[in-house]
Amino acid sequence: MDNTATAPVEYFKIPNAPGEYFRCPRYHGNATLSVTACAAQFNRTRTGGEDARIRLHACVNCPIGAQHAGIENFKPKTALQTSKLCTRCHRPASRIIHGRLCVSCVNRQYEIQKGKNARGNKPSQCPALHPLHVTVRDGDRPAQDREYLATGILEAALSALKTARDHAVVGFRGPPPRPANEQLTMF
Repeated sequence: MDNTATAPVEYFKIPNAPGEYFRCPRYHGNATLSVTACAAQFNRTRTGGEDARIRLHACVNCPIGAQHAGIENFKPKTALQTSKLCTRCHRPASRIIHGRLCVSCVNRQYEIQKGKNARGNKPSQCPALHPLHVTVRDGDRPAQDREYLATGILEAALSALKTARDHAVVGFRGPPPRPANEQLTMF
């Protein structure tokens, strides 16, 4: 857990310098930052893309930065929500489509839905996909049902958690899908 949310921040002024300053506990050596610079860096991590999040990694999900940026009731995103992991193949990707799948998995899904691959053949190396219903309670919002075309319950749960706006709770409705090979259920 991050201890910066509970640590009180002491503000001070620097002679002949405008604004208020504080020592940021997230930077190595408690760097001195102005309140306006802190807010700007926090906002840059939210809107500046992956490069800004890497450069300003100390400012990502910082409750002090959120306070300085004027965001009330800030809830930081989880590591899963900010990661670049595909919920289907569990591999890191440079691009995530629909907030949850890598480009390769999305292309294989499109092939399954069309019934043919780029060469016109039936897709053979694609996992079986099932429509799974997931009930998600996203933060303080009421629970809602979502449907994911997924390989299994794990992918559906990860997809619901990854695309949630706040910390979410996931539940399932109905029995899990049957395995593709019925013979396996006998043992």
